[in-house]
Amino acid sequence: MKTLYSLSLILSLSFFMSSFNSIEKNNLNEKSSKSNSDTLSTKSALEEENSTILFNQYNKLQNALKKYKKIAAEDSWKPMTLATPYKDIRPDEKSITVAEIRNRLFIMGDLKNDSKSDFYDQELMDGVMKYKLRNGLKPNYIITEDHIKDLNESIEEKIRRITINMERCKSISQKLLTDKEYIMVNVPSFELVYVKNGKVELESKVFVGTPLTKTTIFNGSIDKVVFSPYWTVPQSIVDNELKSKIAVDKNYLAEHNMEIINGQVRQKPGPENSLGLVKFIFPNPDDIYMHDTPAKTLFDFDKRTFSHGCVNVSKAKELAIAMLKDYPEWTAERIDKAMEGTEETTFKLPNKVPIYITYFTAWVNDSDEICFYQDVYEKDSDSDLNKITFPKNILASNKL
Repeated sequence: MKTLYSLSLILSLSFFMSSFNSIEKNNLNEKSSKSNSDTLSTKSALEEENSTILFNQYNKLQNALKKYKKIAAEDSWKPMTLATPYKDIRPDEKSITVAEIRNRLFIMGDLKNDSKSDFYDQELMDGVMKYKLRNGLKPNYIITEDHIKDLNESIEEKIRRITINMERCKSISQKLLTDKEYIMVNVPSFELVYVKNGKVELESKVFVGTPLTKTTIFNGSIDKVVFSPYWTVPQSIVDNELKSKIAVDKNYLAEHNMEIINGQVRQKPGPENSLGLVKFIFPNPDDIYMHDTPAKTLFDFDKRTFSHGCVNVSKAKELAIAMLKDYPEWTAERIDKAMEGTEETTFKLPNKVPIYITYFTAWVNDSDEICFYQDVYEKDSDSDLNKITFPKNILASNKL
């Protein structure tokens, strides 16, 4: 599956730089009589404008918006049948819903033709697979009730979501213009991408905080990599979860490789440690971080909101190896040994690595396909744009 960011974001940075160079040259030609202070002020304002509005992803979403407003104008997006009780739809089955799925995938571009057949054939299987890969869903041919609900989202809501995410593009940090290396995590797509020197070094699935323990959306810098970490259990988890378990089983702490040190419960390093074999520290007010996990099966779910707020990384070991390539003392063998330790080993990064935790529920990938992700924290619903009612003639126009 193409990652959410991948080359699309890298190309966006080049787009930023070329835009700046062109604008600065024009500015110098047209405003040569201005004072140095005026020139610097104008340059700063132009850079700020371009780093927000001219972000390449913004333009791609704008193109997607035109496509979906055209669909709205054609009035071809009809409500789909949702059987009660619902039964998963599988290949070789026949129903009116199959024909409706086929039509919806054709409208969105996942199918080249609409045969209008109500039989779940190979052609529809290919369309379903493309739809799932495009939207970051588990790649199989089963159509669940959740898939039907997603496909059944109104065209007005699709347009609204694209518009909301265009606004989010405007908040992309200007630091991306100068970052040679960074990690970006997108919560709704449950994805991480590590970019270095303009190349995608690694992509990984992640799982994030539950709706009650949300992962914080913010920018920071990773300054430490910790191998074989201890996990100091937050007091809230001790009070709300561990105390009742210890009351039932007095050996609970020992059985889970835990101990009490200075009045705090902590889990010792090891393969069953809740932080896994490595964690990545980036100072922040909410004390969240990225880390490995022994719960690998959780990465198989479509909706991956399981943590208490931290970002759990499927390829945590591979990420550590990739990040430490520039430090020859950290060979793969040394990393393996550090991960198998009984005590923590902390490496303070001489060069901090920027990290961006973002929230995009709509994104255009490298193939210029619009991807829609789950609004797991209902931020789209909270958006001011969601409170606006757009008349149908406006949705179909180019004035939005």
